[in-house]
Amino acid sequence: MKLIVFLPIIIFFAFFGILILAFLGFIAKIIFKSKADFWTGTIISKAYNTKREMGHSKHIEQFYSVRIKTDDGREFNWAVTSDEYNSFTEGDRLQKLKGELKAKKI
Repeated sequence: MKLIVFLPIIIFFAFFGILILAFLGFIAKIIFKSKADFWTGTIISKAYNTKREMGHSKHIEQFYSVRIKTDDGREFNWAVTSDEYNSFTEGDRLQKLKGELKAKKI
């Protein structure tokens, strides 16, 4: 009788436990992939975008990024903080070392 009462609860928590573990595994994979990446490149452009939240006219989100061309020819956008955005200029050289999450100006 107790099994009939607790079985749905056990199944519920097992299901959400698996979802939580899958989510944490996905986040860990993203972090480890980012740490494994390494490159050296040049900033070819900077971008600043804003987004106003629907229904909240006073709340504005700000997004900063730089477009980087690596020494091997790849181009990609790299999200940066507002302080990094203000300190970087087009033509600056950046280097992202293996094991680090952020790029540094060289």
